[in-house]
Amino acid sequence: MRPRRSREHIKEWLDAVYHRYHRPEWIGSDPLQFVYRYQNTHDREIAGLIASTLAYGQVKQIHVSVNAVLERLDHEPHRFLWNHSESVIRRRLTGFRHRWTSAEVMGDLLVGVRRVILDHQTLGAAFLSLDDPALPIENTLVRWIDLLQAGRPVRAKETLARPERNSACKRLHLYLRWMVRHDAVDPGGWSGISPARLRMPVDTHVYRWARSVGFTRRNAVDGKTVQEITGAFKTICPEDPVKYDFSLTRPGIVEKWRPSGIIA
Repeated sequence: MRPRRSREHIKEWLDAVYHRYHRPEWIGSDPLQFVYRYQNTHDREIAGLIASTLAYGQVKQIHVSVNAVLERLDHEPHRFLWNHSESVIRRRLTGFRHRWTSAEVMGDLLVGVRRVILDHQTLGAAFLSLDDPALPIENTLVRWIDLLQAGRPVRAKETLARPERNSACKRLHLYLRWMVRHDAVDPGGWSGISPARLRMPVDTHVYRWARSVGFTRRNAVDGKTVQEITGAFKTICPEDPVKYDFSLTRPGIVEKWRPSGIIA
């Protein structure tokens, strides 16, 4: 049966999925669970950056790898990075690997985080210091990534995607969703950034669904595709275009769901 693609019908379906899956009990299926280990934003934002950076590959292995990094930071990420030298941070990561993310690359990222929090207290404060609300969020991301990568070797550049290179930046947009939105699922913590400026973290599940309902016809997931899909979601929820991200990805992750035929 050919899916009906009116915005009203799509919104009705999205709302049904949202009410089913946008619930705290599903957080355990997501790397977001590691953010909720901590009570304060100082720790949450670092745990979230680690979790989102490693959010590629099999879900089980992602969780193992994120936990392995947090264990090496004594499960106190902000305190550990604040109090320990760069050489100690790198030694703690000896033996770590998550697919192509080596101990050296993860060490580069955490050393960059340490430098930023020493200068700005928190990653969120650094982001806000660079932000211009009149400009797209990608502009701030570029400057924030530059801050994290300042003085770091070339190998570190594989860790964080670059918006100016037309990357989809799925993991970075996922991280921003966690830090900016605040509801039953997303913990928030970074005030002063409107959810309306966020971009959809387009993974395989979101991309296939977006193609199936005509939100994009592009054949590759890149920055332009993300803007198209986010723009389509803005027509449904202009004040919060990534509202449906968590719920839309749950069926594919926990129930082996596929998008074809889901809208009748």
